[in-house]
Amino acid sequence: MIYFLTCAKLPNLPPQEINAINLLNENKFETQIVNWDEWETDSLTENDLVFLRSTWNYDQKPQEFLSFLNTLKNSKATVVNSVETMLWNMNKQYMFEFQTKNILVIPTFHPFEKTELVNQFPETTQIIAKPIFSAGARGLLKLTKEEWLSNNLAEIYICQPFVESVPKSGEWSLIYFDGVYSHSVLKKAKPGDFRVQSDHGGTVEYVDVPEDWKIQGQDYLKACPSKPFFARVDLVLWNEQPTLIELEVIEPELFVTNSIANKNYRNAILNRVKRFHE
Repeated sequence: MIYFLTCAKLPNLPPQEINAINLLNENKFETQIVNWDEWETDSLTENDLVFLRSTWNYDQKPQEFLSFLNTLKNSKATVVNSVETMLWNMNKQYMFEFQTKNILVIPTFHPFEKTELVNQFPETTQIIAKPIFSAGARGLLKLTKEEWLSNNLAEIYICQPFVESVPKSGEWSLIYFDGVYSHSVLKKAKPGDFRVQSDHGGTVEYVDVPEDWKIQGQDYLKACPSKPFFARVDLVLWNEQPTLIELEVIEPELFVTNSIANKNYRNAILNRVKRFHE
């Protein structure tokens, strides 16, 4: 069985992703859509392939989701992306690991590193604090330098200087299937905001990006514990250079409404399933 996981709040996959299931069914593969937060996994076998897709409430149930992922890890099923990679990506502190590698990331600090951030970026007037378990900008804090210095944030946050280019230029999302670049979108915030997500009024436009950006995106994937099948690399301009602000390899929104993007998505899923059954 080929399982596609969603959540109770979104019991069906996004319409554009149903096309992949239709293609699998046309090729005589048996598929099923299930809600992760209502699913009994006891019957999983080595003949089962599990794709996590729209499990978009996991950050609101982090302990339950962690337990669920470990249950999948202990099953005989093959899980995409790998549970190891998802567990690693679920905690945004992976950004600290990336900072030790020769790849461009937005400078990231612990909440207790107040003077370090201010001394390193004295021109910064605003700081962003992100919960380490979060998605869609939920729980994000935007603090003035004074608030940052006086606020005793818990260790459940990572902290970054505010990226001034985001309200002006936006954020680019580069999508990869099985390590291969597929397409990109440019996300922009509504006037007066800096959050680019559609839930906050942001807009999305399909764009192309330079070849060196696409190669750079693959460098982030190579730094993961294992190569992700689904990946979204979110880049912003920092010091005029494309720089990682976030990497999504759990259940990334893949922006596959565009016909070319959707074809790439469908074919990638079909090829992955065929390999599983070889």
